[in-house]
Amino acid sequence: MRKKYNTLINASYFQAMEPLIRAASLLFGGIMIAVSGSMLVNIAEKIMKQFKLSELSVGFLLLSVSTSSPELSVAIISALENKASISIGDILGSNVTNITLIVGLALIVAGEVILNEQNIIELADVLFFATMIPFSIFIGGWVTRFTGIFLLIVYLLYIRIVLSKKRIYPESEENEYTSPQASPFEYIVLLLCIGGLIIGAKIVVDSVSRLSELLNIHRSILAAKVVALSTSLPELVVELTAAKKGRVWMALGDAIGSNLVNTTLILGMLLTLDPYIDLAAFSVLITPVLISSFVFLYLLSKRQISKNSGLILLGLYVLFQALVTI
Repeated sequence: MRKKYNTLINASYFQAMEPLIRAASLLFGGIMIAVSGSMLVNIAEKIMKQFKLSELSVGFLLLSVSTSSPELSVAIISALENKASISIGDILGSNVTNITLIVGLALIVAGEVILNEQNIIELADVLFFATMIPFSIFIGGWVTRFTGIFLLIVYLLYIRIVLSKKRIYPESEENEYTSPQASPFEYIVLLLCIGGLIIGAKIVVDSVSRLSELLNIHRSILAAKVVALSTSLPELVVELTAAKKGRVWMALGDAIGSNLVNTTLILGMLLTLDPYIDLAAFSVLITPVLISSFVFLYLLSKRQISKNSGLILLGLYVLFQALVTI
């Protein structure tokens, strides 16, 4: 009788503590993703800079792909476990986080920036396209495997367009952006980082799924608020580093390019693997995506951005975290 009583006490204790245990598990998985992603970015950047693309193209193509690897790992794991709404929250939440929190901090670090018209056009075009893709999917209800395949094709076309420009660094900057070939040890670390991303993503997906049930919060919202921050940390590291070095366009290219990678490669991969996604995952998050994107486009149109612009974007991130609920 006493043994049965102790069992009931232990069960009740675990039930009461489960939200904290799951939250700690989510934090651990998020840290694993963030650390693995940041290390992967450092190695991938060294491997890929041999292409010597322009500063903005490096941000668009190379850094944005490697810094989006955490979102990709979450997408694959959530699709395989039929929990795709977690990845939707991560994708859309990451897009908001990139534009508001990360670009905002980068602008504060960089200070005043005079905008080049050609770069404004490139940034605006890519951001507008990255924003309209999830909006169109939500409005049209195009949550299908065909849509996923189409987005993957769009991503490949995007790579071709960037590479076709064939813009090279000025000779004076060539050495700064050219890295020696990665050592065999670094390739091993790269594989370990990928393993860390997969394990971390598995922990995060399971934790978010259970926490959403315990707290009665939609999976996509919890992912947008918490998971998106951890998967966006590699972008934060890259952008702040670039901003400190005065490479603001590389930082902006990484943020905007990451958004396009999220809505083509990652969303395309997700829909291809698991097209059975509830549109409710889009419904609440699409509004902050639109607001953050169009506010940033407005700031770009002024042709001069400063610390005040960064503070405006940070304010939007705080509002996003405070007001987005379901």
